[in-house]
Amino acid sequence: MLRRPFSILAASCIVAGAVFAGSQSASSQSPIRSNRQSQKMALTNADGPLEVRGGTRLRRTATCSSQLFELDRAPGRCTHGPDMGSDLANDIGSPPMQVTGEDWPCTGTGSDGSRVQALYVHVTGSADNLGANTARFTSIARKIEGVFNQSAAQTGGSRLVRFLTTSGGAGCGLSIVGVTVTSAAIADFGTLTSELTAAGFNRSDRHYLVWLDGGTAYCGIGNLYADDSASASNGNASGPLYASVTNQCWDYAEPHEIMHNLGGVQNSAPHSSGGYHCRDQHDFMCYADGTGGNAANGLPMVTSCPNDSPWMFDCGDDDYYNTNPTAGSYLSTHWNPANSPFLVAGSAPNPTTTTTVGPTTTVAPTTTVAP
Repeated sequence: MLRRPFSILAASCIVAGAVFAGSQSASSQSPIRSNRQSQKMALTNADGPLEVRGGTRLRRTATCSSQLFELDRAPGRCTHGPDMGSDLANDIGSPPMQVTGEDWPCTGTGSDGSRVQALYVHVTGSADNLGANTARFTSIARKIEGVFNQSAAQTGGSRLVRFLTTSGGAGCGLSIVGVTVTSAAIADFGTLTSELTAAGFNRSDRHYLVWLDGGTAYCGIGNLYADDSASASNGNASGPLYASVTNQCWDYAEPHEIMHNLGGVQNSAPHSSGGYHCRDQHDFMCYADGTGGNAANGLPMVTSCPNDSPWMFDCGDDDYYNTNPTAGSYLSTHWNPANSPFLVAGSAPNPTTTTTVGPTTTVAPTTTVAP
């Protein structure tokens, strides 16, 4: 059963508007959806051999098609594979995120509908550094909101991540729960997601942002599905999906992995790399991924936007994030993560907004995941 998260009480929040695309009941605990997360079948000769990338065991299977892998230790869950620090650094430079922070929206009850839940995860028996990092995580969450909202402003809109919060009223705080896992889960993303699922972090109305305290094999990694349909039932519009960022990449890779959970960047996008990224720099989701796009097909990276824009989404506003796409354009007829139920319209970003940290922290007992 899902444990009640501890809360980080923050100073103020933006009161946001309507939620997009039909969220589900906050109390629902879902089995994995059969249309995109079926139980893994026995490997056949048509399935690819085991590959280990960034410490994570991966296979090409019929379950996860079109340049995606299935997690060997988490049947039915798909990913393009790990994002390495060197990959991201090629385009967006070095951490930390260079973006103005913004508060999360205090919507509904704070837990209703589709929400991104933050988890702090470390190995059983290792030091619990949650208390020492709560202010940092609060700051990072505000920067994440800044990336989404300031990027939305490029197309005249506003979007904020619907984080799980302590309440729905003014002054709500970011909620985080501490979880312990086995050492195997630190190294392998499939094992990590399986242990979190078994511990009850498996709701159909949740995406889970994991701050992983340990592991150096990858920078970040997230689930996503090959589904570019504009329907509200798009496979990326529900959960559970997981995004993990190792401590070497905190304050850096979080928006990239959350956007993967939301369904960006589909391979049908006009400037797709062929490996679920884009190739028109500079952009938070663009790099030469070498997984069927730039490497296999010789598609070059194209510098379309200025060098001071890498911390924003969708250079050109035409591949995966546009709050007001032109009728007949790609994002008006295909999946547009700006319409995700895990985002909400808020206030237009204020360029003078500064990042602040709430002074009060309350820590609840840590949940332990059995080996």
